[in-house]
Amino acid sequence: MYDFNPWWKTSSVPKGQVGKKRGVFDEILSFLDFRQIIILFGLRRAGKTTLMYQLIDYLLKKGGVEPFRILYFSFDEQAFSLSKLLEIYQQDILRQGLYEQARTYLFLDKAGKPTKQ
Repeated sequence: MYDFNPWWKTSSVPKGQVGKKRGVFDEILSFLDFRQIIILFGLRRAGKTTLMYQLIDYLLKKGGVEPFRILYFSFDEQAFSLSKLLEIYQQDILRQGLYEQARTYLFLDKAGKPTKQ
């Protein structure tokens, strides 16, 4: 999990992952203050993952969000069930529930990919 979230150690997203901002960035950014799920979908290699990194970068730099309150995980690279992932994140990283203290941001990449339980 640490490999997916380098900002837990450095407090920033690696520059190579941020890329060029697209117009949809500001539109999505306007929804981050609401408690809701935002789904990004589109063709492969359209920039969805890069957009997630850009949002994470914004939250760290301008949003004042603590690095450990931002979880990124790619289901394309590791097989986990969502429930197991969240259990590990709460127990080992946050050491508290998702809803305790501060808002938590979850960026789940390729979450529709089937996984083993």
